Amino acid sequence: MDSTDSSCFFSIYQGPQLAMSQKKQTTTTYRLKIREDMLTAAFAAFSNRQATMAWGKVYRSYCGSKCDLIVRELRFTRSLPTGDQHSPLFDWILIHAPTGQQQGEILNRISQSHVRMGQLMVYFEPGNGQQFDQWVGAVIGHDELQPLHTLQLIGPGLPRYRRAKPRTKSRTHRQPSKTTSEEWSRQIDVLGEQVFQKFRYTEVLFIGCGGLGSLMISSMVRKGLKRATLVDHDDLEIHNRPRTVGNQPQDVGKAKALVLGRYLHRIRPESLLTLITKPVEDASVFDRFRRANVVISCVDNDDCRRYIAQRCAEFLCVNLDLGTMVARATGPTGNVPAVADNPLIISADVRLLIPGACSACIGTLENSSNTTSAVAQDWQAGGRVGSLPSINLMAVGTAIQMYLSFLAGQINGSFWQRMSWDDERGLTTSAGRVTGDPRCPICRPQ
Repeated sequence: MDSTDSSCFFSIYQGPQLAMSQKKQTTTTYRLKIREDMLTAAFAAFSNRQATMAWGKVYRSYCGSKCDLIVRELRFTRSLPTGDQHSPLFDWILIHAPTGQQQGEILNRISQSHVRMGQLMVYFEPGNGQQFDQWVGAVIGHDELQPLHTLQLIGPGLPRYRRAKPRTKSRTHRQPSKTTSEEWSRQIDVLGEQVFQKFRYTEVLFIGCGGLGSLMISSMVRKGLKRATLVDHDDLEIHNRPRTVGNQPQDVGKAKALVLGRYLHRIRPESLLTLITKPVEDASVFDRFRRANVVISCVDNDDCRRYIAQRCAEFLCVNLDLGTMVARATGPTGNVPAVADNPLIISADVRLLIPGACSACIGTLENSSNTTSAVAQDWQAGGRVGSLPSINLMAVGTAIQMYLSFLAGQINGSFWQRMSWDDERGLTTSAGRVTGDPRCPICRPQ
């Protein structure tokens, strides 16, 4: 669901003054994907007159006829960068300070950029006063000038702005049925229509359909989430049954993702769910990282978290990561005694990580090898003695509220919530913003 529709798109790709061959327009739909704080920094540089332009490398990510143009870093300048300064395979973006200039002047600037054969250049000019919904955008390459269809900002609220389409005739919008409006009325009354629709239609990739993951997924689908991909290559075992949602005795031995998907289809047949029973490194999952703006991970080993962090950094995805632990306190040697009379440690972590911070550079991963293999660890590793639905429920409730606050723009940075249960003190929590390490090999542009 779009937060805003752009009403000020220059149709420069249709301009008669374009000094390029007028080939038939391709059917590729282009979306510019960039961190909001990065674009805000460009505005600041323009306002302070430190620069008049920003530029940086662009990474293409194709998914069918759609192409994401991903920007991971920007440099500021006063002189016009040109394509002949780089190799023919260098795709790049030029962001110009708002000028309000006419179509011919913009086309002249594009022509002076000397885009080389083989390169793709994105021209983007934001609106005055940091108005992201008033922008000019085009994609230049293959001897064509094509429209930039969508601006997707990765930041609080996940704002998205689309190029306005010409109106050929007036259209009447179908009003939601009374039954539908009543079904969601209590959520809409609290969240507002815009945030609820954003929650409902943002495409989410879920990784992990176990005790914690199945509870998280089913809770969000019940609340109205319409588009989701579920990934888990494990089969349901008998000890999983009390902790996972939606299974029956005859489901033991079946893939967790399929069992959960069947259950969710019964309760929300209108939801568009994709079920993948492959490891997270499989090509089918890689393709889903391309589609998603939000990745929710409920996994129990750090190598898998590291791999997810790498893909989220690559495709500019927000990562909502959940983890719980029920373990015995260890002795001086780090081993749990045979007589397990040490006190229980019951804890949960929920981390909302916006690109620029990941689960590696904020200090949550053990010092494991650099491998990306997501091989399942022994569930008893680190003194773990089991799993409790109670702490899972607390983690899921916290994660959903954190996510809703992020969609509403009330959480404006990466955020970490930790919870611990003590039989004498009860529930203790700590929370706050976290920042990534600019030297992180996962987060920094390659």
